[in-house]
Amino acid sequence: MRKSPTACAVCGRASLPGSRWCAQHQTETQRGVHRDHDEVEAMYQTPRWRTFRGWIIRQNPMCQRIQKNGEQCHEPAKIVHHLWSPRQRPDLFIVPSNVVCLCANDHPTDEGTPAWREGVDYVRTEFVLPSF
Repeated sequence: MRKSPTACAVCGRASLPGSRWCAQHQTETQRGVHRDHDEVEAMYQTPRWRTFRGWIIRQNPMCQRIQKNGEQCHEPAKIVHHLWSPRQRPDLFIVPSNVVCLCANDHPTDEGTPAWREGVDYVRTEFVLPSF
């Protein structure tokens, strides 16, 4: 039986067959950037993150990056990007104001982008807790 594709353990893009990472992060993993015993990597594997990521993507389905022409990107969001990297601010890991939903083209290679400004670099993240 064939397995369905899984999401990259780092960015959420489609992972390579038989891997936990996309092409970009597979290369970094081979260089030793990402390791299974990494505390931040482990945070991305929790049900808490997966639930939070799902809520954020559903409420912000379009890429939130503002392009050079001043318009919001029209591509579907695939990645939940942290403005402050969890390596620097783990306390902001699941804080809606610290994340933006981006398409793969607009996802920066840097870990975190704290210099980004709402309304200039990205549109505000919408987030309302689901009611049960």
